[in-house]
Amino acid sequence: MKVLVLLHAAQSVPGRLAQSLAEQHCQVSLVRYCLGEPLPESLDAFDGLVVMGGPMSAHDPQLASERRLIDGFLATGKPYLGICLGAQLMNLAYGGRVAPCEDGQVQMGWHRIVPLSSKFERLDWVYQWHSDWIEPPSTLEVPARDARGRVQAVVNQSHHGVQFHPEADEDVRRRWLARAAHKLVGPGAHPASQHHEVGQYQDAKVTAWLADYLQHWRG
Repeated sequence: MKVLVLLHAAQSVPGRLAQSLAEQHCQVSLVRYCLGEPLPESLDAFDGLVVMGGPMSAHDPQLASERRLIDGFLATGKPYLGICLGAQLMNLAYGGRVAPCEDGQVQMGWHRIVPLSSKFERLDWVYQWHSDWIEPPSTLEVPARDARGRVQAVVNQSHHGVQFHPEADEDVRRRWLARAAHKLVGPGAHPASQHHEVGQYQDAKVTAWLADYLQHWRG
């Protein structure tokens, strides 16, 4: 399976996601959109598309070309996986809404997840880094929420989106905290020490879950 992964920030790497795909004998190609690498004119050569997170809003005009590319790829019915921003872009493509929470709630750090599908039952805590929230249309199922009922995943057949960051292993978290710890403000943002401490207990579980989930996603 040939998988294209789109990255949006200079400090972004696909972390454990790329490793898991490689272990499943997938051919992974990266496009660092944030560094000026051009988007492919066509995705016909790829069997799957993964769109990672990023610091910009899903409504940012600089994503217009990418949104058109995503729309075209979703129309093929091939497997799509959106992570954080990537999930928000998928949600918009399906006609949903993406916006900040009215009370200023964010999620940065480890937060509890409430599985509504067997595909998420192996997860207790997930790593988050976002301030915008998904409001899905009726065409998308919601297989996971957080403890306050807010959407953490959306799916329609082979199209999947997760609001959290399963790719964020210890190395990824250290990269983000080194560059953007100033963003850990507001309700739902946890101190940097918590990001490391909880990760020690959750990393192995997330790694195992992601491997199983990617197998399901690949069909």
